Amino acid sequence: MKMYRSMLICGLLLWATSAMPGCAEDEAVAPVIGECTGDVTVSISVGETVEISWEPECKLFYLLVEPVGSGSDHWAVISDSVNAIAPPVTYGIVPEGAELSRTAEPLEEGKSYDVYLYRWTGPGPHSGVPAGQGVFTR
Repeated sequence: MKMYRSMLICGLLLWATSAMPGCAEDEAVAPVIGECTGDVTVSISVGETVEISWEPECKLFYLLVEPVGSGSDHWAVISDSVNAIAPPVTYGIVPEGAELSRTAEPLEEGKSYDVYLYRWTGPGPHSGVPAGQGVFTR
């Protein structure tokens, strides 16, 4: 009886530990993306949507899209007082960690647009410096 009880306890312990959630070696771990510390190279993919990305992959605080030469904001997102916007960003969709600064206007076919990226430097909530620029044609 004593041996049966020991085997039962060992079996239950084995079952309990195998049912516990854990990290498998083959599970993908999302990379940690740090804040941008310098200039970035902007890349823009135009298809059904417009996807804005940059290298190195890092977080910024302000993204602005405007028609070339207009000086008129077409869409903008911001993360006050912190670099929280990570690539890629889809035009018109507010990325995680950001808030809408300017509602997205429809992009016109055949028209060119400037993209401006800024990194936060403080001390004010909107204190930043240019980090990169790109151009795309819809």
